[in-house]
Amino acid sequence: MERKRYSAEYLRRCIWRCLDISVSATIPDMVAGIEGIGFDSVKKALRQLEIHGYVVKSVGKRGGHRLYVKGRRVAVLPVVCGCCKGAFATKTCDPLQREREREKERERMRPSNNADWHRVPDELKTRLERQLNNVSEVPDDAV
Repeated sequence: MERKRYSAEYLRRCIWRCLDISVSATIPDMVAGIEGIGFDSVKKALRQLEIHGYVVKSVGKRGGHRLYVKGRRVAVLPVVCGCCKGAFATKTCDPLQREREREKERERMRPSNNADWHRVPDELKTRLERQLNNVSEVPDDAV
């Protein structure tokens, strides 16, 4: 049998359809149901879906292999995780992670006030300017 190269998204969608049709399936069932795919590819895609909660390991076994079932009730598998809004390839599904990244970006974009300690207060600045202006207005013959 010739092996084909599928995109990760296409493979996840095939697994999702397989679970939609058969309700529960093992990895060998999915390998048999998806033409030209390998055991390791299905295992990796299942793991990604499992991390994000779309697929769950079932209690039972069939033929010595673990059964997998759908973990979420969605008709079509989304391109990104609906919970964390991240790619399925990420190692964790943390909904707050995206907000933390946005906050870090906002912090980087804010003007830094670290160097404000050396700024001269406006009151002192105007007083110094008056003194300098008064000195410069002194006639040259007075010196």
